[in-house]
Parts: sequence; C-alpha cells; structure tokens
Amino acid sequence: MVSGCDSISLLILTVKATSASITDITVCPAQLPYSWNGNSYNTGGTYNVTLINNAGCDSIATLNLAVNAVSLTTTSVSICPSQLPYTWNSHSINSAGTYSDTLVGSSGCDSVSTLVLTVKAVSASTTNITVCPAQLPYTWNGNSYNTGGSFNVTLINNAGCDSIATLNLAVNAVSLTTTNVSICPSQLPYTWNSQIINSAGTYADTLVGSSGCDSISTLILTVKATSASITNITLCPAQLPYNWNGNSYNTGGSFNVTLINNAGCDSIATLNLAVNAVSLTTTNVSICPSQLPYTWNSHSINAAGTYSDTLVGSSGCDSVSTLILTVKATSASTTNVSVCPAQLPYNWNGNSYNTGGTYNVTLINNAGCDSIATLNLAVNAVSLTTNSVSICPSQLPYTWNSQIINAQEPMLIH
Repeated sequence: MVSGCDSISLLILTVKATSASITDITVCPAQLPYSWNGNSYNTGGTYNVTLINNAGCDSIATLNLAVNAVSLTTTSVSICPSQLPYTWNSHSINSAGTYSDTLVGSSGCDSVSTLVLTVKAVSASTTNITVCPAQLPYTWNGNSYNTGGSFNVTLINNAGCDSIATLNLAVNAVSLTTTNVSICPSQLPYTWNSQIINSAGTYADTLVGSSGCDSISTLILTVKATSASITNITLCPAQLPYNWNGNSYNTGGSFNVTLINNAGCDSIATLNLAVNAVSLTTTNVSICPSQLPYTWNSHSINAAGTYSDTLVGSSGCDSVSTLILTVKATSASTTNVSVCPAQLPYNWNGNSYNTGGTYNVTLINNAGCDSIATLNLAVNAVSLTTNSVSICPSQLPYTWNSQIINAQEPMLIH
C-alpha cells in the first residue's frame, strides 16, 4: 500500500458449467432439407453442434430430426343397401368398392386415405322345427302357429339390415316303430324295454321319444328251431377218404355233426356219402351197310361186332362203355297181283303199269336201309262160260243170275 499499511484483497471465483440443449423436430419429406444452426440436413437423424452460450462457454446443442412418411389409412365399412349413397370425406358414394383420397394431416404431411365399402345383401335365416301335437300352438318371433307349414317374418339383423326369417314347422304324429327279432331257444328269456319275454310273439310298449312325443314300439319276436342240413355226396373209391366239416370218412354211409349256424343256433348237419363202383354202360346200335364205317368214342368201326372203351365219367370215376354194333342186310319184298284188263293201268309204289310183268323198285325201309320191292303183275283174260238148262213151260218165268226170264231164248251175259 502506498500508505505502508496492510491491504487485504478477496477473490470470489465461479466456474461456469458447459450448457446443453436438445431439439426434437418432426418434418414431412417435402420439408427437407431442414436448416438448423446454420447446417442443412436431408435425412432424419441425431446431430450435435458446439455453440457459445451467453456466458461465453461451450454449449452442446443436439437435434433429433424425424422425417414422417406419407400417412396411409384404410377404413373398411359395411352398410345396408338402404344406407346408400354413403358420404365419406365429402364424397357421395353410390355402390360398393374401394375409394382413395389424399388429405393434409395435422402434421402438414400428405395423408392417403382408403375406403373399402361393402354393401351387405338382405340376410336370411331358416329355422326347421319339429314338434309334437301337444306342443301346439308354437311361438316364434312373437307369432303363434297352430299348424305345421312354412312361415316368413321380416326382422332387423345385428347390422341393422333387413333379415328374412323362415320357419319350417313340422308337426309329428305319434311315432310307430316295429322291431323284428329272431333268436335261438337258448336266448330265452329275452329282455326288451325292461320287459322279460319268455316266448315268441308280438309285444307293444308306449314310450316318450326324444322329441317328447308318444312313441309306440312293437316287438315281433321269433324263436328259431334248431336248423338242419343234408349233404348228398357221391364219389369214386379213389376219392376216399372224404373230408367234411373237419372229419375224415373212409366208407360210404350217413354221418351227423352238430354245428353253430349263422344265427348262432344249433345246426344238425347230415352227410349222406355214397361211393360209386365202376360204371358199366352198353349201347346197342343197328345200322345199314351204307353207314359203315361207324364212329364211336372217336373210334372208326368197319364191321359189326362188340367193342369196349374205358372213359372217365362226369363224376371222375372209371366208366366202361360197350358197343354192340349190328349191320342190317338189305330187305326185300315180293307182291303178287292179278287184275282184270279193266283195272289197268295198275298203280304201285308211285308207278303206273299198263301190262302184266315183273317190276322192281328200291325203297327205304323203316330201319332206313335199302328195300328191294318186286311186283309180279298178272292180267286175267275175259272168262266165257255156257250153262244149258232145260225146263218145263210151267217153270217160267225162270230166274238166273238175278235175271227174270219169260221165254226160251239165248241170253248173253257180259
């Protein structure tokens, strides 16, 4: 100090902190580039710059830049036909379809709005109801029905549109059912609808069906007798032993087994088994010589005789067949005929003859062979006879060959 005295000096030091700021900005694409603190930004992002604040210190400034996309909205609307025309964004729409409109949103960006408009048809529903007569009258949608039939009412559905409701009402009569049951005697007693039945017959029961209507149920119960079957078998000795229903038989005879038939009842099965011996057959054949050679069982035979062949019959057994072949001779006949000249011409076997003589024709006899027929034809001459008779006058008239003769005179009889 200039005065030489002590001088006390006090310093108050303050250190200022660095300041910071954050700026959140959302813009439309049309607002790019975005200018901030002397910088230009073309895309969204986070950006920092260092500035000098009022205190002269560094100030960190942060920009959070968001760029909005074009807004897209879709509205689906379903309406009744009576709600047409439909108004949307000041547009009047008269039919179903897809419609678009470009607006400016609250952020100032473009907003594309789409309307999907559906026009609903009038709805319909069908109700099928079956009731018992005791359930009439039947109430439906505020209406009462006393008989079956088809009925319509117009309602408003949940969407506010007309809804045509149809009722198909059927009135059941009393239900009638018949059950046919066939059982074996061993299945008695038979239980039906809680009834114990000990014999065949017809039984009835009145029940309440699932619909609440009376149901008359009838049981026709048949008790089957024990069934039986007979099998007749004929075979060759070579086919023994014969297997039948699990049994083997070495000789012919009648055999019984007890089985269970398809109905579950006893079935008595009888086998009548016959064993055939070798069969023997003989055939007698008589033919004309012109029918040689004769074919028999694929054999060609040229003369009469007895021939044998061993075949297999339809039953599979040996069959010995014998042929006795007879060759008939040609037959012949002779006819002797005498006729008067007035009987000419004479007809014989389809031929006409004018004079006597011997004639032959070849015919077919009853056996189908040639038959030589011979005709010996004789023609008689006119016969002349004379009778001399002497009588008294008192014997006139005289009767001769049925003629009355009154005088003596010669008579020529032709």
